[in-house]
Amino acid sequence: MNKIVAVEDLGLKDYKDTWDYQEELFKNIVDTKIKNRREEAGLETPNHFLFVEHP
Repeated sequence: MNKIVAVEDLGLKDYKDTWDYQEELFKNIVDTKIKNRREEAGLETPNHFLFVEHP
């Protein structure tokens, strides 16, 4: 189990831009899990903790 967490401070950012970024992060996690199941790759899935303020 991956216990490393990437902490990012996105600062003041538009809601839609932030949503799109989170969707990209989520897609990467899902892709990694799919690869692990298909190929038994054993890759760790990344963890993210985002700080953001919306205008």
